[in-house]
Amino acid sequence: MHVNKKITHRDIKLENLLVMPQKNKKDPLSVKITDFGFACYLKTNEALKLPLGSPLYMAPEIVARKEYNHRVDTWAIGVMAYIMLTGTPPFYDENPNKLKQKICKQELSFAPNLFKNISHDAQDFLKKCMVKDY
Repeated sequence: MHVNKKITHRDIKLENLLVMPQKNKKDPLSVKITDFGFACYLKTNEALKLPLGSPLYMAPEIVARKEYNHRVDTWAIGVMAYIMLTGTPPFYDENPNKLKQKICKQELSFAPNLFKNISHDAQDFLKKCMVKDY
């Protein structure tokens, strides 16, 4: 959620990021989020119910069709970071129903073969982004 604008995107995923080089050597890259088709303004303490987003990036509360808030965007950022760090999504199954079960019930895995060269700070970031049952 954009803190000042109180916008919840609800479909943050790698495909919705634009990374562009900048002429400024101080900040060589500019990252922008696109596709605000599912975005909405969210009032303080307001809960959303409509199950929107891309299944691989959906937070457990969306998958379970519970009320949710802006934290679903934080979850999706965690999923993107996990994929960028390891090359694989944290939860995956070809079967959509099994994928939903994994998102809701399976613990976040830090398999040694995937995380041997990933810092503890990066792993801590993922744990803080991908909190179940907010």
